[in-house]
Formats: sequence, C-alpha cells, structure tokens
Amino acid sequence: MFFRIATQNIALLFQVEFDSFIFTLSKRRRFTHQNDFREYRNYLGGLLLLPKRFNASYGALPYKEKIEHYNTQNLLARSLHPLSYEHNSGFTQFIERSGLAFRPHAQFKKDDLDERHDLYRKIAQQIWNPSLLLKEIS
Repeated sequence: MFFRIATQNIALLFQVEFDSFIFTLSKRRRFTHQNDFREYRNYLGGLLLLPKRFNASYGALPYKEKIEHYNTQNLLARSLHPLSYEHNSGFTQFIERSGLAFRPHAQFKKDDLDERHDLYRKIAQQIWNPSLLLKEIS
C-alpha cells in the first residue's frame, strides 16, 4: 500500500516577530532580510515527512502545540519530542552506536534548525557511506 507523504516545514512554525524587516528567531541569531528568512526556512533540517492527513490537521499550529502530536508519528518526527527517548532502548542504543546527535527540541529556532540540518547530513553520510555499501556487496 502506498501512503501519500507530505513534507512539512517546521521552520514555518517559528514564533516570528517582524520589526523593520528583522526576523528575530532568538536573542543570538537574526535574519536581517525577509528573503534570507524565506530561503533558510526551506533548509533540510526544517523538513519532516508526515502523512498528508496529519499535515492537513496540524500543519498550521505553532510548533509548541504540534510537538505532542509528533510523538505519534515516525521516529524521525518523534525524535523531536522528549518522550521518544524514554523507555525506547532500541532508539537510545542506536544513538550510542551511530554517534548521531539526536535530541529533543522543546522549541524550534534557527539554532535548532542548524542542528537538525547537520543531523540529517550525518544520517545521509552514514546511509550512503561508500565503504559500508561495498561491505554489503561483498
């Protein structure tokens, strides 16, 4: 059975204030132009694969309201929620073995997006590691 999946850009869920074309995402990190913000919010670290119905139901909610519902989705989405690390020995053992920096995110600001982007990059490097692929072939 094929499930239709919708990508959801969680960066859109930032509680953003617009003041003289300055998007403030945290006290330390700012965007000085609206176009920079628009480009940045489409980075890989701000994307999730979610069922279309879930995305339609919860897509417009702020991140703080959605995070509870992420814990019912796939493990990548669940990893944003702190409960996904409790009583989940398979996942925590995977984190230890892989060295991947999974962690929950109570909020999702620019620094969180950077961190998640780096995590996705490292996941891809492990999946498509040439030495591991050759090892599987032989």
